[in-house]
Amino acid sequence: MDQPLLVRGVERRDELDHDLEHLGQLEPLVRRAGHALLEVITLDQLHGEVGRAVLDAERALARQSSRFARQTFGTRAGWSEVLSSLPAGSALVGFARGDTHYVAFVGRPGAATPRAFPLGPAGHIDSLVRAWQREMERERNSAGRNARRNEAAYRQAGLALRRAIWDPLQSALANARTVFAALDGTLQLVNLDTLPVGTAQYLAESGPLVQILSSERDLTGPPPPAATRNRGLLAFGNPTFAALAAATSPTGCDKLDRRRFPPLPGSQAETVAVGKLWVAQGGQAQILNGSAASESALKAKSSGQQVLHLATHGFFLASACQRDREAALAGNPLLRSGVVLTAGGPSREDGLLTAEEVSALRLEATELVVLSGCDTALGTAEAGEGLLGLRRAFRAAGARQVVSSLWPIDDADTRQWMLRFYEARRQRGAGVVQAVRTASAGELRLRRASSRSTHPFYWGSFVASGF
Repeated sequence: MDQPLLVRGVERRDELDHDLEHLGQLEPLVRRAGHALLEVITLDQLHGEVGRAVLDAERALARQSSRFARQTFGTRAGWSEVLSSLPAGSALVGFARGDTHYVAFVGRPGAATPRAFPLGPAGHIDSLVRAWQREMERERNSAGRNARRNEAAYRQAGLALRRAIWDPLQSALANARTVFAALDGTLQLVNLDTLPVGTAQYLAESGPLVQILSSERDLTGPPPPAATRNRGLLAFGNPTFAALAAATSPTGCDKLDRRRFPPLPGSQAETVAVGKLWVAQGGQAQILNGSAASESALKAKSSGQQVLHLATHGFFLASACQRDREAALAGNPLLRSGVVLTAGGPSREDGLLTAEEVSALRLEATELVVLSGCDTALGTAEAGEGLLGLRRAFRAAGARQVVSSLWPIDDADTRQWMLRFYEARRQRGAGVVQAVRTASAGELRLRRASSRSTHPFYWGSFVASGF
């Protein structure tokens, strides 16, 4: 399976669970787990129905996408191949959540094996992530009130999380300019750039550039394709939303079926502005807004585009959002996340583009997918399985990198962030991850210069993944 290399060893719970309760024995046990990293996992080694369901979902993905099949079942890179692929001045950090503990492994170029860093009980770290998320939600709901107090509370929560998952690694990350990070468990829902530093700064201002990987093996994949003549951008904005009918929904979930998504007029202004910027830099752009921003059009036009930009609502349904089809939903988490587009068209689409449908797209020529919508980075965060949401589905379809949001922000702020991102990408020639950092840090500096709140809620929503 295309899960982090590190997790396969750590998940040897049958022999490790009892011993991991004794922290004094953790280090030698992690070394034992490391020796098992190159073993091929089988279905019998997965624990419980969740593991089997996720494996079935990945096999379904593999059947739909030959690219995903090659990546998942054809690549069996070991540590020597992974670490030898690291560029000079970089580091690899793999976070692994076991049944009871988190562990981080850090590798540097030229090293024979990674170093293991026990991080502590999984329940404790997960609770720190939840506290971090609550502070984001508090600022979202405050509508700008109590800004100073909210940011102070956020910094306290973020500092506790940073001390648990980032500070223990600093001796191994010395002088690293770029950190490739494979996240696991609830850490997949954290933007590391938003962790506080000092009395007023954040990692986005002073830390190394962090590039998120789906797994450590991303570093050993095939090289990026040669620069293509196709410089096309296909953008969708402000779709026409209608009530979703339970009879046609793939989710079988009342919560989504009876929901009306609010219109997104700001997303239309966003796609038009992005398109103008793209054309001004010598590219070709096709902008589809309103009724033209349909699921049918995306399926028909997305193949062969260099950049795919979706400015619309994303959705994620927890596994509890199930009715009679509970077994089917639990067996296919790829139905629980997606984006909402205009329904209808020649193929009579329902307007709910699920991650499962995304994985069947042909995006081998696509360098970048930008998901400018609410909660589009969210997916089923099952420990050891990676993030089975939209990010992974677009990667499975062939896209090399995905920019997505962890929480919704104001339309105007999103538009300005996107323009900064594309300006950095096109005008300055920055890579995707550097362009994300530039856009986020730029918003942070502007807010600080104008004495506005620098709470990460306003500038840290977007993350880039892939390689």
